[in-house]
Amino acid sequence: MAFVSYVLIVAFLMGEPWSFSPDVVGEQFSSSLMALVFEVVFVKTGFYFLSSASVPLYDVVAYCGYKYVGITLATLVGFLLGQIAYFAALLLTAIGMAVFVVKSFRLVAPPAGAALGGGAAGAGGVGNLRNYFLLACGVLQMLQFYWLGHYVDVDVSPEMLIEQM
Repeated sequence: MAFVSYVLIVAFLMGEPWSFSPDVVGEQFSSSLMALVFEVVFVKTGFYFLSSASVPLYDVVAYCGYKYVGITLATLVGFLLGQIAYFAALLLTAIGMAVFVVKSFRLVAPPAGAALGGGAAGAGGVGNLRNYFLLACGVLQMLQFYWLGHYVDVDVSPEMLIEQM
């Protein structure tokens, strides 16, 4: 639902005021879908290397798809309040999503010593790999927020649309 809302809102804002182009929807849909597929593959591969391959695919898709709620919210804030508010909302929702993903995946990723290699948490090995994986998931969220939201033109304000009526 958030994915479709994001695609439609961004396609609306990327088009000229009061002219809707289906080409923009297709481009936005394919780039957003590629971002989602890339993230799901990255996370599933990371869980595989952490010996926690039992994480269901639908759970990973759901966690990775939550980013579209934040990007849609930031886009609407930018549309209503301007470009500075857009980037502030984008940064806040990106940080919030990164923290959410790290905390959620930390519950699923095996703790240090529970997977292959054993050992204490400070001894390196799987514990450090888990921490690096969780850090990479958080950074990936922030990068995808920037990538999916950097070309949104929020300079089209509601006042401009009303003037053209």
